Amino acid sequence: MKKFFWLVFICVLCGITRGETDPVILADSLYEIGEYDEALVYYQKAIEQKTAGYQAYTRAGLILYTKGKYEEALANFIEASRVAPDSAEAWYNLGSTYEEVGKRDRAIECLKKAVSINPNYYDAWNNLGAIYRRKGMEKSAMQAYRKAISNSQADTITWFNMASLFEDMGKFDSAFYYYRKVKLHGLDSATVHLLDLMLSSARRNLEGDRALELFLYIDRIRNGEVADGWYDIGEFMRNENQNRLSLLAYLKCAENNGECLLEVESVCEERALRLCLDLYNIVAESSAGAMKLMGDIYAGGSLRLLGISEGRNLDSAIVYYSKCAYLGGQCWSTLYLISQESGGIDNTIRVMRDLAEKRPDLPYPFSMLGYAYAAKNDHDRAIENFTRAVGLYKNPKDAANDYYQLAKCYLGKNMKQEAIRAIRDAIRAQPKIRNDIMMEPAFDVLSSDEDFLNLMLQEPLLPEK
Repeated sequence: MKKFFWLVFICVLCGITRGETDPVILADSLYEIGEYDEALVYYQKAIEQKTAGYQAYTRAGLILYTKGKYEEALANFIEASRVAPDSAEAWYNLGSTYEEVGKRDRAIECLKKAVSINPNYYDAWNNLGAIYRRKGMEKSAMQAYRKAISNSQADTITWFNMASLFEDMGKFDSAFYYYRKVKLHGLDSATVHLLDLMLSSARRNLEGDRALELFLYIDRIRNGEVADGWYDIGEFMRNENQNRLSLLAYLKCAENNGECLLEVESVCEERALRLCLDLYNIVAESSAGAMKLMGDIYAGGSLRLLGISEGRNLDSAIVYYSKCAYLGGQCWSTLYLISQESGGIDNTIRVMRDLAEKRPDLPYPFSMLGYAYAAKNDHDRAIENFTRAVGLYKNPKDAANDYYQLAKCYLGKNMKQEAIRAIRDAIRAQPKIRNDIMMEPAFDVLSSDEDFLNLMLQEPLLPEK
């Protein structure tokens, strides 16, 4: 048994030793873990020793290509195509590199060779189209791009190339068609529908490339600057006297927490007042932002916009803020304050109970009920509603303040251990809330409790996974 063990061990050592002296094996290992500079050294050593194969030439070429050393990369890709003349990848790499060194005719030859081997080679068709376009061969470029598109279900890169090619050719309707495919791809259906209204209006009413400006603003929406993007679209449509569409865009701006109320007011003052009411009614069922704006108008005394005499109308404000809240908008705190101002804390409880019945899936009405009952010192009902709320938050961090309030309610019933558990949950949900707890006088009654002191003075708790 010992003799067999040593025999195996010696064979393994021999294998390792051979592996260490084989530059291709070392290069491949380094390449696989992303150590490209070191891999290149061993690939070049293998090339000098004439032990390199197709993969070694290709990988060395790719490393050099990414370094911008196109002439050196070209030499490696030539060898790769010689070793593997039936590889579409080899001809694609060679053609793409010929383009980088300015030899476009050679690049076209190589890329055509790649697609003759693999007619479904998307990247090769796309690069071929780009080179044809740079040579001014628009018809050939179009054909190559269409081949690329036929091999991709959601090909935003080639759609964009087609759009810009049509734009260069002055065929703005065709450019518009492909830009629309690029810019609206992946957006939710409601947003796509609304943007389509804007785009269709622009295409009908504007000449040539002027309508294409809208796509710049849509880019902002795609890049996460949602409120700003809708604001820009609102300004664009307003300048084109598209009042209804500008208002819709401003509403989307407001729905995404943009400051657009003044723009809405301005458009309504300049144009037909009734248009504003009609517009709000159109979007009432789907836009929390529209409902928030209506609430702001009634609560803030801007009723002149609607042809109504000056003054605040809190009952109407509550109706619209409630609709905003029902649609998932961030109107809860404002609704709490306005309903309390209108009819006291009991009115707030009535409003929030109604919303809790309609949207039992949302934590916010229960949270607001918790605050309202706590304000009445009804700790049992406050605890019941805060407990319901913390179980409904999708993001645990959002529950931190409700746990904080829950702890205060438990203390109101002299339930210290329950209060400490709620404090622990609050800190776990949002560690920064520890400072608020530390500064809250209500929690001083726990200052001699060992568990409480550990929570306040030890290392922060990590959120549960």
